[in-house]
Amino acid sequence: MSRLWLAGVVFLALPATTGGRTLQVPADYPTVRRAVYEAADGDTVQLAAGTFVDRFTIGGNPLNNPNRNIVLRGVSRDATILDGSSATGNVVTLIGCQRSMIIEDMTITGGTFNRVSVESTGAAVYVNGGHPTIQRCNLVENHGNAAGGVDIYFFSQPLIRDCIIAYNTGGGILIETDTGAPGPAAEVRNNTIVRNQGGGISVIKGARALVENCTIAYNSADGVSSEITQGTGTAMCYVTVRRNIITHNGGGGIVRELTLGTCYTLECNDVWGNAGVTGGVMGNYQGYSSGDPCFSGRGAGDVSFDPLYQDVANDNFLLSGGSPLYQLCVPGSCGALGADTDCANPVQSVTWSEVKALFR
Repeated sequence: MSRLWLAGVVFLALPATTGGRTLQVPADYPTVRRAVYEAADGDTVQLAAGTFVDRFTIGGNPLNNPNRNIVLRGVSRDATILDGSSATGNVVTLIGCQRSMIIEDMTITGGTFNRVSVESTGAAVYVNGGHPTIQRCNLVENHGNAAGGVDIYFFSQPLIRDCIIAYNTGGGILIETDTGAPGPAAEVRNNTIVRNQGGGISVIKGARALVENCTIAYNSADGVSSEITQGTGTAMCYVTVRRNIITHNGGGGIVRELTLGTCYTLECNDVWGNAGVTGGVMGNYQGYSSGDPCFSGRGAGDVSFDPLYQDVANDNFLLSGGSPLYQLCVPGSCGALGADTDCANPVQSVTWSEVKALFR
């Protein structure tokens, strides 16, 4: 698989689980599934370096382990690989899990859709009715109709952060089916979402999402899109998109599919070079309506210029030292954009009037 460079980010650790056991795979248990099913709330399942061919469900019913608050941890995102290619379906299914259900420090690959149902996902991680944490993972080379990286379904608000979501079929992340009213949202933070067949992030059927400090680039369809589907006129989607880099996608940059049904809050994004409708702003923002408080086009503080990635040919989406985005890392401006949230690169002296010119 192609190796992508992870943008350097600051990670705020969750409080450590206390009082739990550590179940080692393979030292104590021959398979990940066996360890996961025997783990109790508060336990950690620690995977060694290597490749583990397995698929499993956490939560849901006693046959699939009703304990929903464990940590599933690898050695590192590159050293531990969880491969679900032995059968069709999602690699990890999480049902009813809480935020303290954590998957971290591993690669998850090999999810495969069953080629029968149009809604078959084949995702690296499928979340149903829960709010787990997925962090510091590579979710790569999974193949679904609807989502290849993460499928977030049915009143779920997980936290997905510091992940690389790439080279999946069916798009990177799908968030669907919620109340259609403002409220808690699925949180997608500091992720690199690139080179997926399909869109980067799609929000549908009354779902709510916060997309913050992500780099969303070179996906074959829209960067971020949202819509109501199947005529559910009151199932409004609420999507906050701020401090992201959304460039070079095969569809639009930020897209509302039906000119209604989605309320965007946009702030301080770089939206540039997306295909969509040929030429100009229409490729970057689509489905907006002038004066519409839910989507009138470019958001407050949004800019549009080439971010100057370091080495796209080798999947390095860190910003080069000369990136114009570093001009926003000054007091009173947007701060760091994209998954590369380090403002420490030398920033040329720039006046606030020069910064403001970027927004025109």
